[in-house]
Amino acid sequence: MSSVDGAIHIYHGPTTLVSARHNGKQNIMVAAWVCELDFDPSRITVVIDKNTYTRELIEASGALAINVSCVAQVDIVHKVGQLLGVT
Repeated sequence: MSSVDGAIHIYHGPTTLVSARHNGKQNIMVAAWVCELDFDPSRITVVIDKNTYTRELIEASGALAINVSCVAQVDIVHKVGQLLGVT
């Protein structure tokens, strides 16, 4: 793991937090495969396994939030990466 410009990077790019909410249920997950797709209009690519709870919520709601983590948030990113959203 290295830091570039204050963002946490694992392997290929910034590690991001992806969150979603639907019908009062919410979840957040760590995603490493997030990158720019186009600039005009602005678009990004997010790779989320079809078996994740976050993806289930994204598909149900049609919305998601992307947060690029910084070095100061490394403990939060590690904790989120170890939690299971469905209880």
